[in-house]
Amino acid sequence: MSPAEHEGGAPVPSPVLDVIRDPAQGESRLPYLLSEIESESVETRLAASCALCLVAEANPTMRDYVVRRLIDRLDDDAPTEIVHTLDYFAAEYPHEIDDVLVDLEEEAEVRARRRMFRTGGGFARSDYVGPLDPDRRVRGRVPGREEASDPRRTYTDEDGENEAAEGDEDSTEASAEDESDDDRDREDVSDGTLTPRRVAELGERLSRVIANSTFESLDVLAARRQRRCADVYRTLGTIDGEEQAIGLNVFHLPDANDQAFVDDFRKWMTAWADVDDHPNVHTVYDWGWHPRPWAAVEFAGLRLADRGRFSVEEALWNARKLADGVSSLHRQGITHGGLDPSNVAYVGNALDEDEQQPPLLTNVGLMHAFRWYVDPAEYLDPRYAAPEYFDRRFGTVDHLTDVYQLGMVLYRLFTGRSPYADQLETIRDHVLGRHPTPPSQVEPELPPSVDQLVAKATAKQKLARYETVDQLQQELCSIEAGIRSDGE
Repeated sequence: MSPAEHEGGAPVPSPVLDVIRDPAQGESRLPYLLSEIESESVETRLAASCALCLVAEANPTMRDYVVRRLIDRLDDDAPTEIVHTLDYFAAEYPHEIDDVLVDLEEEAEVRARRRMFRTGGGFARSDYVGPLDPDRRVRGRVPGREEASDPRRTYTDEDGENEAAEGDEDSTEASAEDESDDDRDREDVSDGTLTPRRVAELGERLSRVIANSTFESLDVLAARRQRRCADVYRTLGTIDGEEQAIGLNVFHLPDANDQAFVDDFRKWMTAWADVDDHPNVHTVYDWGWHPRPWAAVEFAGLRLADRGRFSVEEALWNARKLADGVSSLHRQGITHGGLDPSNVAYVGNALDEDEQQPPLLTNVGLMHAFRWYVDPAEYLDPRYAAPEYFDRRFGTVDHLTDVYQLGMVLYRLFTGRSPYADQLETIRDHVLGRHPTPPSQVEPELPPSVDQLVAKATAKQKLARYETVDQLQQELCSIEAGIRSDGE
């Protein structure tokens, strides 16, 4: 029997087999392979599918071309082999296939994704394809069952039309006042509004996460937001019949997606989930590794990076709450490692508009997981990074790093602006050799004691900083008491 034949099957054309044997020659035969994937012969279609996948592996520059030509052939009568080939691309080369899909007209994109979803693929950017994660940790706290002492209260919007309006409008206004000072993250503006078709499509994307979680349902309420380390979806989650506003974080994978990263991510997500019972730590309801690193957290419509300047009293209140949260982490042996205004969240949807929203430390410890595999500047605003992030002569990253970065976040709270000018090429020199303008020179109503606190917390040398966050917190209480005394 010829190598192009097998018992009970039709012969596979020799050119297809030649490409399977030597994928490097496949570039010149792509049009032929694409025609053969629509052959009447099942054997030929399967062989052409295999050949296309091998060519894409051997020559990455051809992936875009292959995906586009396959999508051109993706209609209701398309052979299953085309769908399976696209599913393979979605799992192996998520960015390439998603870049092609988002370039399509909306109707064509939705049609293509829905056709692929029938076999479980198609969520390229977040790669929601994979087995159940045996290491997934589940929060003991059930959504909707906060402790009575917890001031956080959330509502749900049954129509799904209230897309965190407070956050969007306030963010735009604050950024304008602050010269876009702290908002480095790109919003997903390509589909700012959700049509019913988009909602259904996103629901299909999340089906694999729902299967791997404790949620009975997870309904998408708003378009994806692209944050620094994750794509964030506002969803409505249901457990035991109770609904809760959930922010579904689908984390970006570093290029070096090896076992060491997997282990680090699991370690630090476990740590975050173990310390989130504090009222100033962002609640993690559920998380997992498969089909891609993800975490279901309490939905927060605002970040400190989205807000303008606070009054002195509000800034002190927020500062004390943040210090209390960081102190709680340290008492449990956890350092945050990535404190900056984008990692301070606010629920922003209280029932009472006059109710103060406590700041929440989010992405707790995840900087430790990502910093060895990516440029740390992608996950931590360098204007808030401690000197030890730039130069090892200042020591390693530890609890005193949190003291420094908390001090820089307090600078933002008290002044409404970042500690250094937004010039990336000079930030390293500023962090290592200069001190920010004292807060009282930015806001004259601040007492000199705020300058002293920030200066001590953000000292270049660790030995000159507060030894513990508790000491910093005591200073904040003293400043607050002094201001109250002066006002009486």
